[in-house]
Amino acid sequence: TTVSSDVGYGSTMSDQIAAALEQTEVRTGQRYGAGFATGWSLDLFGRIARSIQAARSDAEAIQATEDSVRVVVAAETTRAYVDSCGYASRADIAHRSLALVSRSLELKTAQRDAGDATSLDVARAAALVEQTRAAIPALEAGRQNALYALAVLTGRTPDDLPAGATSCAAVPQLDAPLPIGDVTTLLQRRPDIREAQRRLEAST
Repeated sequence: TTVSSDVGYGSTMSDQIAAALEQTEVRTGQRYGAGFATGWSLDLFGRIARSIQAARSDAEAIQATEDSVRVVVAAETTRAYVDSCGYASRADIAHRSLALVSRSLELKTAQRDAGDATSLDVARAAALVEQTRAAIPALEAGRQNALYALAVLTGRTPDDLPAGATSCAAVPQLDAPLPIGDVTTLLQRRPDIREAQRRLEAST
């Protein structure tokens, strides 16, 4: 429905020159005008209703997109935390293995000196020590990268991470299996599925 109005006011002043010469009379004339109009258009084919539905579907699609971003951030945060714990666990195992193979090298060296082992046995033990030692820096670097990613995802600096995140040295385990429930309901809860549905509704 459309409504419009028009109100006007005007004023004119004319000097009656001839009369002014005799009576110095000034006449003033005033005009008033007002107009009012109203109109409406019928939504016979549901264009306006469909536009409202499309706008609502677009808004729900945007909300689903936001939910999808939340899920991605939560998943990547969990991944970074688990990776940092996993790298720490593997680095700890590597350090203990290095201690064992280093002890083995000492024993092989002593046996060679006593005549119970060959130089080849000592060389093999030394190569195993170096191989184990070389794996440690890569594991520690992987842990640091995971902690940096965790800091970015949580909006912190690496120095401000919680102590539980930096001291984790074992891969977390689930206390119970995750409930999946009905597969159809699970798919309907997925933000990307909801977004695709709302986009389709908006376009049709």
